[in-house]
Amino acid sequence: MSNTSGLRKRKEAAAFLGVAPSTLDRYIAEGLPSIVLHRTGRRTYRRFRIADLEAWVATREERHDDKLRDWQRYRRAGSP
Repeated sequence: MSNTSGLRKRKEAAAFLGVAPSTLDRYIAEGLPSIVLHRTGRRTYRRFRIADLEAWVATREERHDDKLRDWQRYRRAGSP
């Protein structure tokens, strides 16, 4: 059995999140957890755990909710 069982490839992780692989690359730069298997030249081979993806999405949703609440408070205060 491979030691990468239970891990998803880049395209699979992107499909799970409902985004393009290029967006997934941006998410990686923003801190999306991934496992680096190896590097060949400029290429980096990564795998993703579904649990990590789910936790990362939940964290982003919480941050988004916080920003939305701040914006709503700002608007209620009567600022233009």
